[in-house]
Amino acid sequence: MPRKIAFPSPQLSVAPVVDASAIVQIGSSREFVVLGQNNQQVQLSIRKLELEVVWQRLRQYQSEDVTIEGTIFNSNRGGVMVDVHGVRGFVPMSQLGPQYNKDECAGITIPLKIIEADEAAGKLVLSNKRVEGQGAAEAVERAPGDVVEGTVISVKPYGAFIDLGGSSGLLHISQMSSERITNINNVVASGDKIKVMVLGLDKEKDRYALSTKKLEPAPGDFIRNPDQVFARAEEMAAQFKERIAATDSQE
Repeated sequence: MPRKIAFPSPQLSVAPVVDASAIVQIGSSREFVVLGQNNQQVQLSIRKLELEVVWQRLRQYQSEDVTIEGTIFNSNRGGVMVDVHGVRGFVPMSQLGPQYNKDECAGITIPLKIIEADEAAGKLVLSNKRVEGQGAAEAVERAPGDVVEGTVISVKPYGAFIDLGGSSGLLHISQMSSERITNINNVVASGDKIKVMVLGLDKEKDRYALSTKKLEPAPGDFIRNPDQVFARAEEMAAQFKERIAATDSQE
């Protein structure tokens, strides 16, 4: 007995489908991905193929710092959710322009730039302020040695992206601790509230370079006792600034 072929309606396209016949017709030829099969039925997806193309474009947009558009469809305490070419993205409150009220802007299309595009994790983080000229370089100016409280918005194998409330930064894994970190996910997680020290501003990427390693009272404290690091953050940062000033005076 021949197997039936089925396209579940959500799998027809990344865009909302009103009329399935506009996408697939009897006798037409299309590429698709097999989602699963049994003795009676094979389930197929066009949407999955389209998503692969969309994510590829999003990564290209990020690398080229291209401005794109997203439509706000929901909000929570942390920011707003947007639809970008059928992919769900998130704009943190610190990256949303002051002209937008997160509780009253559902359905509005806004300009955005991409902070992170992680297809494997299904995570797309964007900024409206970077488009409006209110990114890190235009926000409250932070100097090397400043201690800032922030929230981890995403974790990558090479480091953590931190929302600094009006700007963002990268806490590279090499700047987390004086001791080697083998698994970054055992040290930080999305949503963590942390204190970091500013190393400088990467103007090309419009984000701050950050460190917790330089705030450690003892090597490895950020791994074993982060509360101790945060409690003494200002003290350790002051010592760092004194060392920098002493070095500059000797030159």
